[in-house]
Amino acid sequence: MSSPKPPLERGSLSAHPEKFRRIHHPPKGSVAVQRIKALTGGPLTKSLMRQTEQHQSQHSISPHTDDEEYASDLLDALESGHQDFIAGVIGGMAGIAVGQPVDTLKVRVQTDPTYSTNVIKSFRKIVAQEGFSGLYKGMLSPLLGVGAINAIVFGVYGNSLKIMQAMEGLDLEDDAPLHMVFTGGCLGGFANCIIVSPVELVKTQLQVQEGKDKSKRRYKSMRDCYRQIYRSGGMPALYRGIVPTMWREIPSYGIYFASFEVLRRMWGDSQLSIFMAGGMGGVFAWVASYPFDVVKTRMQATPPKPHPGW
Repeated sequence: MSSPKPPLERGSLSAHPEKFRRIHHPPKGSVAVQRIKALTGGPLTKSLMRQTEQHQSQHSISPHTDDEEYASDLLDALESGHQDFIAGVIGGMAGIAVGQPVDTLKVRVQTDPTYSTNVIKSFRKIVAQEGFSGLYKGMLSPLLGVGAINAIVFGVYGNSLKIMQAMEGLDLEDDAPLHMVFTGGCLGGFANCIIVSPVELVKTQLQVQEGKDKSKRRYKSMRDCYRQIYRSGGMPALYRGIVPTMWREIPSYGIYFASFEVLRRMWGDSQLSIFMAGGMGGVFAWVASYPFDVVKTRMQATPPKPHPGW
C-alpha cells in the first residue's frame, strides 16, 4: 500500500515562501476558490488572511498566480482530511459495535461481585437473564460520540505534533521524535476527556441495569439517563469520574501513539504491519491504564445523588 500524501504543513514557511503563497493565498474569483469554499464551508479565516498579508509583505509575494498548482495542493489536503475523518468515524462505530458485548461484560465484572472473572460464565449469565440485547446496553451513547472523540484525539495529536516539530525546527514530513509523539498523544487524551467522560458515564449507568423488564429500570433510554443525571446536579453531575478518566485517557493515548510509531517504524508501512502495530499499541495502552478504568467505572456506576439546588 502506498503511503498517503502528507498533509500540507505551515511550519518553516520562511524557507518556502512560494509554498506559502500557493496554499494560503488563493487567486480571487477562480474556480479553485469556489471549490475550496464549497468543501470547507466558507472563506479563509481572518486570522489566516492576516498571516498571509504579513508574510507577503516580508517576501514580496504576488497573490494571483499558480492557480492550478494551488488548487491541486490544497484540495488534495482538504479532501484527504475529510476522508480520514469519515473513515475514522466509520471505523470507530464498527469497533464499538463489535466490542460492546465485551465492554458490558467488563463493566459488570468491575462493579458486581456476583459476576465471575470467567468470561464464559459471565457471558452466559447476562444472556440467560437479559437476552443477547443485554450485551448491547448503553451502546448508543458512544456511537453518537465517536465522531467527536476521534476528531478531538487525532486533531489535537496531529496539530500538537506539528507545533512541537516546528518549534524545534524539524522537517514536518519526517518521523517525529518519540517523546513528541508521546506528548502529542497525552494532549489528545487530555482534550478527549471533555467528551468521553459524560459519554462513558451514561454508557456505564445503562450497562449496570439488569433484568429484562424495562418498566423496572431506572432509565428508560439514553436521553432519559442524560436528563436524570443532569437534573440531579447539573453539568458537574455529568462529569462524575472525570479525574480517573483523565488518569486513564492521558497516559493511555501517549502510550498508544508512541508504541504504534515504534512498531510501525520497525515493521514498515504495509497494511498488515499497520494493523498489527495498532493492535499492539491498544494492548499496551490498556495494560497501563486498566487500574484507572476500574476506579472510573465504579465511580460512574453508582446511582446519581441529588445535589441541593437542583
